[in-house]
Amino acid sequence: MTLNKFMHPRNIYFNNPPDFAKLCEKYPDFKSHTLTSSSAKVNIDFKDPEALRSLTCTLLKEDFGLDVHLPIDRIIPTVPLRLNYILWIEDLLRKSDIPLDRQINGIDIGCGSSCIYPLLGFKLNNWKFIASEVDSLSLQYAKENVQENNAENFITVYEAVENTMLLEIIADNPRPDYHFTMCNPPFFGNMLEAQGILSRSMDRAEPKSVCTAAEIECIADGGEVEFVKRMIQDSLKLRHKVLWFTSMVGKKASLPLIKQDLHKHKILHFTTTEFCQGRTMRWGVAWTFHDEVEILPPAKRSKPSKERPPLRIPVPQKYIEKVLSAHPKVKGQLNKVKFFCREVKKCLKNLEITFNKMQSTTALYQYQVTATKNTWSKQRQKRRQNERMQGDTIAETDAQQQHTEEFTNRCANKDAVDIRETEKSDQKNELLKKDHMIDNDLLNSGYDTMSGVAHTSNHGDKSQTIEGAAVGQSNADKMDFLFKCVLAIKMEDGNILVELSWIDGKSREFMHQFGQYLKNFFKREISVYIQQQLL
Repeated sequence: MTLNKFMHPRNIYFNNPPDFAKLCEKYPDFKSHTLTSSSAKVNIDFKDPEALRSLTCTLLKEDFGLDVHLPIDRIIPTVPLRLNYILWIEDLLRKSDIPLDRQINGIDIGCGSSCIYPLLGFKLNNWKFIASEVDSLSLQYAKENVQENNAENFITVYEAVENTMLLEIIADNPRPDYHFTMCNPPFFGNMLEAQGILSRSMDRAEPKSVCTAAEIECIADGGEVEFVKRMIQDSLKLRHKVLWFTSMVGKKASLPLIKQDLHKHKILHFTTTEFCQGRTMRWGVAWTFHDEVEILPPAKRSKPSKERPPLRIPVPQKYIEKVLSAHPKVKGQLNKVKFFCREVKKCLKNLEITFNKMQSTTALYQYQVTATKNTWSKQRQKRRQNERMQGDTIAETDAQQQHTEEFTNRCANKDAVDIRETEKSDQKNELLKKDHMIDNDLLNSGYDTMSGVAHTSNHGDKSQTIEGAAVGQSNADKMDFLFKCVLAIKMEDGNILVELSWIDGKSREFMHQFGQYLKNFFKREISVYIQQQLL
């Protein structure tokens, strides 16, 4: 999913992606790395480091007038994403009542070979920067890029010692005040994490572009969390010498850990943001010790309310044939839909789902349906259970009748029957009948899984029956519905279609279960219809 629509609103690439075709006309080197499709669409292979480098250099030249040279074995920055960070710094300063037309001093920790943040800040706002770097190759390229763009009076490329942070930079480059620090820290703690073996979930798609970063640029002890924690430690000693301390974060899971460390040191004035570009998502965190500064609310991309499409259930033609078989004189599509609608309403009544007719300009028939209980799940199991229960009752009745006949025959064949023994036998027979009546009462007092109604024994206490009815009425008054949806019956290309559109409820899953029930219902009715035809 592209995230371009969540770019910073002042980003020049927001809703205005680079026109590769026009860039090809102006920049031959860029054209040599492009691909043209059969539909004349121009693109590049983002997994080709040469093409990626050419794109970055071309955009910096075309849109900012910057001439930049990049080594192929170091980070190749994406311009829109870096621009987002600069624009966020602008927002922080504006919110702090710092006029952007005054001299702004910033620090970039790890400027890289491109020195892109200081060059963009210089070009857009005339900001002055201390650009620190520990890698010798990146340091060389950064100095050359600053000189190439005549920015020596604005950008000082500072060779830092590895494992040093803000304290040493500011000590060696004293100024009256610094307005911000920024940093794109090494994201990973080791090579396995950098290669995605430890950090990338199995179901996550592979990155669309190549990574050219050197190990020193992407790996640090403890990863980005420990790197930012060290910045926080230095900020505690610098406090009012810097207005805003900021850093980019590459993994969303790092944010809570960094916030936890800020709280640990009682730093309560902080904010976060999101940097979005293409399919890449990064985060920013900023904190300050100036209590008078107004804090930007955390920026978070707002997900537009996306209305889900309705659940569409095509009605098989064979089922319509089955419905119309009882009405052979019916003709015309509208009459077919009318009789189909009757069957749908019967089905809803059997499931104890309420429905109310609605006016519609797009459907032939439309109803608002409300389900208060699940009467559609495990229908096959319920039917089989009911059949077994009925079968057991019939078998028990047959056994009782057989027992009575055998007993009568034995009595009739005796030549001499003692009256006392006969009375005992009659009493035994009565007891058997009563036992049978009690067994049936117990059987019928169980839960009827087909209808979902609890039956009360006729031999039970009447007060219990009245109390049960009262409880049932009270529960019905308080009953919450499982789901509400619009059931629309439409005709498309000569075929009847049922659409279920969600309104409200506990879970959409209930509506989808009901939709699946309808599909199974159609298939079952078709099967019965075909069997009847074969007989």
